[in-house]
Amino acid sequence: MLMAISVSLLSLILFRVEYKQVKKHKSKKDKLVFIGGCIVALYLVISLSIGLPIPSSSKILDQVFQPVTKPIANLLKTFQPK
Repeated sequence: MLMAISVSLLSLILFRVEYKQVKKHKSKKDKLVFIGGCIVALYLVISLSIGLPIPSSSKILDQVFQPVTKPIANLLKTFQPK
């Protein structure tokens, strides 16, 4: 638990330092992407520090795109010369 708290504090410090640079751009999209990325990174780091299993991103992408890629692969197999 101490590790999660120390990681959170370090992340907060890094966020404040880096956000000053993002704030200068005055782009709302940049700010939202930066904040979203920081939240995802913080979630992953805290999950790792307390020992939660995190699935591989390639497995997640495979599950997401499997319904699309399978029919396309089958369709392409029918066009290959024998």
